[in-house]
Amino acid sequence: MTYQQFLTEIQLQIHSLFDTDVTIQLHKIQKNNGVTLDGLTILQKGCNISPTIYLNDYYKEYQAGKSIHNIILHIREIYRAYRPSSSVDVAFFTNFENVRHRILFKLIHYQKNEELLKEIPHFRYLDFAVVFYCLLSSSSQGNATILIRSTHLSYWNVSADALYSYALENTPAQLPADFEPLMPLLNKLMPMPFPADSMEEESETPLYVLTNKARLYGASCILYPNLLDSIADKLTCDFYLIPSSIHEFLILPVLPGTCIQDLNAMIHEVNSTQVEEEEILSDHAYFYSHSEKLLTSMPEERTTI
Repeated sequence: MTYQQFLTEIQLQIHSLFDTDVTIQLHKIQKNNGVTLDGLTILQKGCNISPTIYLNDYYKEYQAGKSIHNIILHIREIYRAYRPSSSVDVAFFTNFENVRHRILFKLIHYQKNEELLKEIPHFRYLDFAVVFYCLLSSSSQGNATILIRSTHLSYWNVSADALYSYALENTPAQLPADFEPLMPLLNKLMPMPFPADSMEEESETPLYVLTNKARLYGASCILYPNLLDSIADKLTCDFYLIPSSIHEFLILPVLPGTCIQDLNAMIHEVNSTQVEEEEILSDHAYFYSHSEKLLTSMPEERTTI
């Protein structure tokens, strides 16, 4: 079965599980870094929102031997777990006073998103783009966000500079930075703790995680005023920033013998094998100088924080 046949079959079988008051639709969804995914929405009568269930990975499962029947059942479970209980008041979003406290920023790669950036307000920062979104809701079940586009600014009659000012105030307040050692964090997140010898090895080469409390677009924490300098104060040294994903940076204190070429090679390898394409932030390291209060994109650019 080809991929297009798979999409058609999924749509037909999902439709057979629901009554006629439900609309099943397939959409092409433009994601970060130019990635396009196929999303399935299941709209109940009288409701104008639905979770988007992406089908691309399901096709990989099908190719690996998973039955269409089991895939359908899993999609139904996902929908039942995340379906909204009510509609969204679209008029709410048209009034900027309703949303200005919800305007936040995030970081994406500039060059990989040049087409998208033609349609959205943004600011260049190193080799990143600072872009904006409205956080409608955040819970353990997921996050509801709307990417801010240039058309939104037009009917809000708001400038990109004003948008940045709101986001600079809102983002640190609503998504506070979280900076902690890597291994203790992994032990909190993993069902089984790491062995003691791993902890000892980590203490010899200390790695830290910089994200936010929600683990949502946490790489943007590097934009928080004075945050990088406060980290340098705690570490009492300069440090490298390793872009783990759009959601976090790893922080590596500068140690004698650290080879930036090896570090960049490692980042490239991890991005190629471990990180989803739409989650990749950058393929090289960054350097923060405590004495100069400078963030440098290795090896060329330098920016004052």
